[in-house]
Amino acid sequence: GGWPAVAESTIIARDVQLAEATGSRLHVCHISTAEGVEVVRWAKRRGIDVTAEVTPHHLLLGTENLTGYDT
Repeated sequence: GGWPAVAESTIIARDVQLAEATGSRLHVCHISTAEGVEVVRWAKRRGIDVTAEVTPHHLLLGTENLTGYDT
């Protein structure tokens, strides 16, 4: 299911770099991987104005939860 973790973290890193280059704020919606969170932490340590959020199902459910739902 879904994007590989490297795809999410790469897109977030790209957007962070664009925000830094333009002096913009960035809000990342629906982070779903630990790698994506690490990119946001890296950006914050660099002083880049970035925030993020995650939905409850991204925190609590994984692909192993889908096995019994005929998906």
